[in-house]
Amino acid sequence: MNWRTFSTPLILIWLLLTLSQSARTEVSLVTPINVPKNLVHAKAIVVPDDFEKIQEAINNATEGSRVLVEAGTYYENVVVNKSISLVGECRRSTIIDASARSHVVTISANNVLLSGFTFRNGSMGARSYYGINVCNVDNSYISNNTIIGNFVGIKLGDKLRGATGHVIRNNNITKNRYGIFLDHSDGNIISGNIVSANKWNGIELAWCEGNVICANTISTNKAYGLEIYVSTPARHNVIYHNNFINNTFRVSVSGYVNVWDDDYPSGGNYWSEYTGVDLYGGPYQNATGSDGMGDTPYVIDGYNRDRYPLMNPFYPTPPMANFTYSPEQPYAGETVAFNASKSTSNGGFITSYTWGFGDGGAASGVLATHVYTSIGTFTVTLNVTDNQGLWGIQTKSVTIQKLANTIFVDIRYIIAGMVVFVLFAVVLMYFRRIKRR
Repeated sequence: MNWRTFSTPLILIWLLLTLSQSARTEVSLVTPINVPKNLVHAKAIVVPDDFEKIQEAINNATEGSRVLVEAGTYYENVVVNKSISLVGECRRSTIIDASARSHVVTISANNVLLSGFTFRNGSMGARSYYGINVCNVDNSYISNNTIIGNFVGIKLGDKLRGATGHVIRNNNITKNRYGIFLDHSDGNIISGNIVSANKWNGIELAWCEGNVICANTISTNKAYGLEIYVSTPARHNVIYHNNFINNTFRVSVSGYVNVWDDDYPSGGNYWSEYTGVDLYGGPYQNATGSDGMGDTPYVIDGYNRDRYPLMNPFYPTPPMANFTYSPEQPYAGETVAFNASKSTSNGGFITSYTWGFGDGGAASGVLATHVYTSIGTFTVTLNVTDNQGLWGIQTKSVTIQKLANTIFVDIRYIIAGMVVFVLFAVVLMYFRRIKRR
């Protein structure tokens, strides 16, 4: 039999099988907000299942790995020298205890995620050991931890280089000597933390600028709620929506100019010793009716004042997600446009919009589009996150219809039918050729 007899049908079969495989493939390029890209979809290493010690797990991890630590007390001094995600099972019961030998955790790599632990017992004695020591690297995300019993709870940078782009959010930093210390570190976000009952200052800034310090409760610290020493200037930091409550001393900034409110109507900080009244409102506090802000500024020194001191402690309100889509009755194969521009923040601003379309697809941004390839009802989820780390969700059901007078058939079935047809044609040609002989 001549090979040319089957060459064309075989090529067609190969092409059809290739198309069938392509039809089954879906690709998603969406990366979660605030998580370094190299950490997405990483394989998890579990402590103590895979390795008994946290440091052993880190040593055996590759860039982008996730190290998950089950509840328990680990007597270690951990060094995170790779871009990984280190996550504890529960901040109350997943404890790293340094036994006053060194820093509890040292971060010496960029793009580290650290969450879900208690870091304790660095040292508050003659040796200055920290709960979390961030060594001259950038872009870590430190959230939902308790830091207690250290010389400094969280230390960013030092005089050699500093640290930039870090987010310190929703941590409880208590009973250390210093709560948070920023040294030669610019452009970081300190938000939503409880910084309380520390033996000296709650927050200290030295040689740094451009940091955002917002929505923290800074209370009952034995010295200053926030301090800038005269010999270590810190300027142009933005400090608002914090609760300064019953610290031994309020704040001391040594005349270095910083920003103490988020303008009107967002407002400034709550100061427990503020004695002003709220009879008027408006940007100049001269309009009829109160607005929750004092009518007179809270004066820190001759160069620094909170123009809109809050009359009550600030408790952040999550943003409200809200979206529309069109067309309202979409068909399979039709592009559906989603719009989240009606979402609103409360006392902050929205920093991210993430979408889930209910069929495995996802996207990010205020505006998004998606094409559904099959009919049915899908739950679309919009998650918005604001600059304070708060989030809000809205879900809606989207029903995808078939076109009138149209029967929808899965492309794989069509391809399978074509393959069967070609095979039948090949067999038929073969028997005809035999019959001719």
